[in-house]
Amino acid sequence: METKAAAPAVRPELPEEDERMDPISYLSVDAIGEIISLLPTKDAARTQTLSSRWRRLWRSAPLNLDHRDLQWPRYDEEDLAGIISRILASHPGPARRLSVPIVHLRRRPDTVDAWLRSPALHGLRELEFDIGGLYEFAPDLPLPASAFRFSDTLVVTTFAKCRVPDGGGALCFPQIRRLGLEDVVISEESLHGAIAGCPLLESLLLTGRSRFSCIRINSPTLVSLGLRVYTEELVIEDAPLLERLLQLEFRIATQLSVISAPKLETVDCLSDLDYYNKLTSQATELQELSADSSVMVVGSVKNLSINIPSLSIDMFVDLMRCFPCLDKLYIQTRNVSGNKDLWHDDVIKSLDIRLKTVALRTYIATWSQVNLATFFVLNAKMLELMICDGRHSGRRRFIKDQKTLLQLEKRASRGAQFHFTSSTCYHFLPRISHVRDLSKADLFKCDSDCTF
Repeated sequence: METKAAAPAVRPELPEEDERMDPISYLSVDAIGEIISLLPTKDAARTQTLSSRWRRLWRSAPLNLDHRDLQWPRYDEEDLAGIISRILASHPGPARRLSVPIVHLRRRPDTVDAWLRSPALHGLRELEFDIGGLYEFAPDLPLPASAFRFSDTLVVTTFAKCRVPDGGGALCFPQIRRLGLEDVVISEESLHGAIAGCPLLESLLLTGRSRFSCIRINSPTLVSLGLRVYTEELVIEDAPLLERLLQLEFRIATQLSVISAPKLETVDCLSDLDYYNKLTSQATELQELSADSSVMVVGSVKNLSINIPSLSIDMFVDLMRCFPCLDKLYIQTRNVSGNKDLWHDDVIKSLDIRLKTVALRTYIATWSQVNLATFFVLNAKMLELMICDGRHSGRRRFIKDQKTLLQLEKRASRGAQFHFTSSTCYHFLPRISHVRDLSKADLFKCDSDCTF
């Protein structure tokens, strides 16, 4: 029987101008508007030139206004301020994001206040005052009162170079998930009030010149905490979801106590030789390792980076006891000299070292460095990778000598790999320039693509 060919699909009739529309143009107006709102500011505005249909979409899409997308060598501060004002005047809103240089808050506070009161910013979800390297400005201006009009809509916020009003309810943002307070003046009471007043807070970055007697963290939602301020005491009282505790400068807290943080996995920059005695925890079941030992078990921590004055095998033995589930250990020492410590077999047999990655920064093969590296080579049975990074470690003869010095032929983990690198990146602390960075997959990956 002869079958009839299927009738060709009928294309929807389109206006003549739309005959050559790309696939994106077939999406709904709401979907296209969402795409436009994710584009850089200049690119989003340029979509108006694509066709008559696109001409109106930029004004109906949520506004994404980032000053960095508007930078141009010929623009000075006044030009940029004028451009921001014109964009806000021409866009009816709503808005998704606003990022403006902090210099305008200092030199044009009335203009910034007018921006924040613009109808175009209705429904604003992200607000950022960008420091832009201007650390010399003193944070002596108050946070604009107009910023609080977005208290019910903001999800990501960075306040910088300003004074936060005193009072427990000064920074109450019920929708905030990421909060950056960069070089702000804030009282201890207001800081604790801000943490309590942000019930959905997941990431908190606190930097600046403020000094605190005690910072207490009580948050049922906090996942990442980054600190670059001085406090005499840091107490993690109740943080059931906290995974990352980053002290972004040396000696942030003279006393650190973790009372309840059962999911804490990453701890950064503990710099005291006796830090493992200062770190106490009830997040996991605590137990004394022996009658004459004050070292307590913190079983949740898997990633630890430390900067210490000098290397000591005894210290690292206690370190392994304190953090028995460590998976990655990043070490930098400020003093590469030291003695070649010895360790005893009976002590080593009592350890269960589960480390898979060990990274040594500023490695130049001093006796103390070689001794520490050899300690892990001979005793870390689960080791997968050791990185020895230093200025001279890329030379062939150097690498050949290290294979002998570190006794790699006797390594406890037969599958372990050893990389002797000479990176161009010499910073130790993770690069945290925005509160979003606290959620990076690899906090210790340098911009120069050198993982450490």
